[in-house]
Amino acid sequence: MLFFLGLIILMFASVIDIKKQEVEWWLLALGVLISITYGLLKFDCLSLAFALLSTVSIPLVLVVLSREKWMGWGDVLFATIAGALSGYPYSLITILCAFLAGSLFGIIYLKVNPSKKNLPFGPFLAFGCLVGIIFGGQILKSLHGLY
Repeated sequence: MLFFLGLIILMFASVIDIKKQEVEWWLLALGVLISITYGLLKFDCLSLAFALLSTVSIPLVLVVLSREKWMGWGDVLFATIAGALSGYPYSLITILCAFLAGSLFGIIYLKVNPSKKNLPFGPFLAFGCLVGIIFGGQILKSLHGLY
């Protein structure tokens, strides 16, 4: 139940992020609370810590370095929700897919709409979370087979 509620909040926040490029803090805070509660019940503490570290660290560094020009604090909360829902090691797939999808879409979007400068990242974190949850095991097996 907590898992699906967390996913619903993540998807709902993504739609708001696309439309307004800003999501209400209370909605993201609720998503963080629900997803971390789910993570604590589903995964051991070390696995949850690694999941959060792997998804939150890059957006956090980008927010701090850019002083919120490249990413905002909402993206850090999006990443927290995605990491807690996907768990480690699927959180690695989550963040990788989010950045790959965001980069590819961003390049195409900016070519088509050169006047637009900002693109919300939350929906790509939600997409990465879904890919990590649904296909994470298969992707990790495929990547492991390369070595």
